[in-house]
Amino acid sequence: MVLWFRVRRIDLLLAAIALGALLLVTPLAALRAMPSPAGANVAAACMIALLVPMALSGSCSRSDDRVEAVAVRPTRALDFLLVISAIVASCAVSTLQELIGLTSVGVVAARATLAYGGLLLVAQSLSGWRVAAVLPATYLLAVAIAGRGPDVTHPAWWAWIAAGTGDTGSWLLTGFVDGLGTATYWKRSARLGNNTPG
Repeated sequence: MVLWFRVRRIDLLLAAIALGALLLVTPLAALRAMPSPAGANVAAACMIALLVPMALSGSCSRSDDRVEAVAVRPTRALDFLLVISAIVASCAVSTLQELIGLTSVGVVAARATLAYGGLLLVAQSLSGWRVAAVLPATYLLAVAIAGRGPDVTHPAWWAWIAAGTGDTGSWLLTGFVDGLGTATYWKRSARLGNNTPG
């Protein structure tokens, strides 16, 4: 267990959560940008929210899946717990920051972090931890470049992280992506378990 903590560099993950919280209280976090005429109007807080998934990808990629698949301790379960804990901690901090008035985009960042967490788990199941953060980053880029909906204030349905926090559909899609990420992660775990020598 001590080795798992050392390999995963929990200290760097905590630093990423702290840095994200610090950046959210700056005036830059509330800025919105539309880098493309076909893009959605995205808050900088959605970019800040990428810090935790990127740190998780780097943290969990420091191991060898083949070695850990036959380990005595359930490292895949520990990794899943680490991902969930980091995502929940980051969301709790950013939401609390908005509740006490330190930022106006804490809930925006929380929803984006939740969405990126689900996408991170999906990508990990498909390609491993080393490149798992590419999917959340690519999704954000796609939203910024081509996520515009019927007008400037409304994003396309699939670009839900650019929607207002009162948009119910955006929360439902975030929940769906989180459920999909969890299901694909554990489906891969079962497949690894079936291939593990007796």
